[in-house]
Amino acid sequence: MAIVSASTSANAPNTATAEISEGPPPALPASRPPVERPLWLRVHQPDSGSHVITAGGTLDSAGADEFADVLRRRIDATFERMVVDFSAVSFLTTAGVVALLEAGWRAQRRGISLVLVTGNRVVDRLLELMEVTERFVRAPSVASALATGADPAGIPQPR
Repeated sequence: MAIVSASTSANAPNTATAEISEGPPPALPASRPPVERPLWLRVHQPDSGSHVITAGGTLDSAGADEFADVLRRRIDATFERMVVDFSAVSFLTTAGVVALLEAGWRAQRRGISLVLVTGNRVVDRLLELMEVTERFVRAPSVASALATGADPAGIPQPR
């Protein structure tokens, strides 16, 4: 991540210089509200038939295309089950949900079980508001999604 700062010179008030540095942004003082973290994704394959995609930070229109691309590639490489873990997502917009709905449709067409792990109110609330909660197989954790197979006990199947 690049951090850019601009300043003007007292001798030349109409000129600006920019400084670009790599690395994490500086820590904010405690008096400022927290800044949303950018989207991050982690993909791993716990067994030969499953992929787990963990998303964290902000999943909005800026990151939805990247998220959708990762889901598409993983669906193409998955044989039985794909788990999408949203438990670390701090902010979600409809663009992220649309990418998830598309992935659910693609997975269903290929006979792949897509299991959604939320674990937080941010994600659950938007899914409820959009009235799409019942479209996903859900599990309380990644471990339970992987341990219970394609049809986690007590979790409704998508319509």
